[in-house]
Parts: sequence; C-alpha cells; structure tokens
Amino acid sequence: MKTDSALLLFLIAQIEKLERFTAGKSEADFLADEVLQEACISVIVSLGEYTQRLSLPFRQSNPQVDWALIKATRNYYVHAYDMLDPTRIWETVINQVPPLKDQLNAILHNEP
Repeated sequence: MKTDSALLLFLIAQIEKLERFTAGKSEADFLADEVLQEACISVIVSLGEYTQRLSLPFRQSNPQVDWALIKATRNYYVHAYDMLDPTRIWETVINQVPPLKDQLNAILHNEP
C-alpha cells in the first residue's frame, strides 16, 4: 500500500501529465483532437481513483480539497461516458485541475 505522501506525488505527476498534454493547445485544438480528449479523460479518471486511495484520516485532515467532488467527477466520467461534453472536459482541465495541483503541492509541503 502506498503512503499518502507517495499518492500525493503520483497525483501531482498525473496533473503534470495533463499540463504536458495540453501545453500550447487552444480550446479549438482540444475540441478537434479526439485522442487528446481521450487522454485527458483517462487522467481525470485516474485522479479520481487515486484520491480515494488516500487514507480517510488524511482526507479528513485536509478539507480544503473537495475530495467528494473529485470522486463524483471520476464517477461521472466513467458512468456517463457517452454523454461527456468535450467543452466541459476542457474546462475541467483548464479551470479546475490547476487549483487542485496548488492544493496538493501545499499539502505536500505543509503550507497553509
């Protein structure tokens, strides 16, 4: 079983993967690239899966992260797969994931 710190590092690495995938891309580029969309979906699902592997005490002691929303997003991406809107995926990657990375880095470095 991985430690919470190891899982945090993995989560941050996943977010950095999303950053690499979308670096220099516009929303139009994203919407025209089905492979990029699928890659981002895969990483978002992974984020939701691995946040649930963090220990419950760890998640409870870090309420600044909306763990329930991350799990719900994962569940939606997995179970409503045929209804995913590429524009919403882009918005998730661009608007919701960067603040999560900041939160995880702050936790990792014991910052308030």
